[in-house]
Amino acid sequence: SMPANQGDAIPPASPQPRGNATKSTPLAFNTAALDMQLRRMAATPFLRLSTFDLGGQTQFSSLAQLFLRDSGLIVIVFNVAEIWANLNENSSLGTDDGRFGIQTLFEWFGCVAAATTNGAIMLAGTHYDVLRDGPKLVDVSVALLQRLVSKYPPLSPRLVPCHWHMSKQSTFSKKPKTVELIFFPL
Repeated sequence: SMPANQGDAIPPASPQPRGNATKSTPLAFNTAALDMQLRRMAATPFLRLSTFDLGGQTQFSSLAQLFLRDSGLIVIVFNVAEIWANLNENSSLGTDDGRFGIQTLFEWFGCVAAATTNGAIMLAGTHYDVLRDGPKLVDVSVALLQRLVSKYPPLSPRLVPCHWHMSKQSTFSKKPKTVELIFFPL
């Protein structure tokens, strides 16, 4: 082995600028390809969205919390006709696992409340056409919000509101009425 103080020892490596790199960036790379990709992305009129479908079998519901993040948009999709039936104490319209829709919806609220403290929550209510009545949607929205505030108060300010135009005309007005719902009717 060679002593460290000998004149022919190998000096320590130091990064040297190459090509078009400056002293502040010791490694050189071609930025033209990156610039072209960034320009292409800026000119693209759509948004790329990555989604995880966490619904499904009950035995995997505990894993859902692993995928929820504060920085993401959480979308909870539910059958609004099933919720309407539950709120009116009618029999269930039938879910895949035999549970009531409102119970399952609040299980998801509990999962979101346990896993996140920030981030927007968007509710999407499917099968609204089964109700065939705009005021029923408002009733469902009000009832869900009241229950949500009482059980999970920190979640209610995180809900993305929907400004929905009721297609039927009011008896008092000739123009369609706009209402604010806590879910998007689909």
